[in-house]
Amino acid sequence: MAERGRPAIITWFRVYAGATVVLYVIAFLALCQFLTPAVPVEGYPTVAESTTVLVLGLLVVAFSGLFAVAALVPYKPWGWTVGLIAICLGLSSCTAVAAIPLLIYWMKPATKAAFGRL
Repeated sequence: MAERGRPAIITWFRVYAGATVVLYVIAFLALCQFLTPAVPVEGYPTVAESTTVLVLGLLVVAFSGLFAVAALVPYKPWGWTVGLIAICLGLSSCTAVAAIPLLIYWMKPATKAAFGRL
């Protein structure tokens, strides 16, 4: 158990959510780097590349925002739900290795009780 009788999984979830925000930002910066030519080329970037960066940038902002909120949720019933959504989103990416054990422990009664879900 963590501080104040809270399950340790909550601390691990907060670390996971913060690390996921950093991962999204790094991936976006890497994408921007790959789409920027080392030598200026006439007509590049095209509208398609610019649109791709814009769409992926908006997704990075949305997902980073969700995970940032999830890392800071209060111990309220809706906080448990936000955490569950964040963990489930992580199942579809390279963070699935961490998300699977988190999901297993997140569903336990002690974690639900910490958020007032029981």
